[in-house]
Amino acid sequence: MSKLANRGHFENIWLRTKRHDEKSQVKNGSGGVYYLYFPVNSAPTQHRVLRELGIR
Repeated sequence: MSKLANRGHFENIWLRTKRHDEKSQVKNGSGGVYYLYFPVNSAPTQHRVLRELGIR
């Protein structure tokens, strides 16, 4: 499976995920939840890119 196909599968799951609003009603979408993985011992260039993205 290509990377593009993998991304498409991920996006379908992400977009179909249910969430609950403040009134406990089921809503569509991710609700802004995500996981971010990056190396603990990052290279200096990786640190720079993460800072540019607002990740510290």
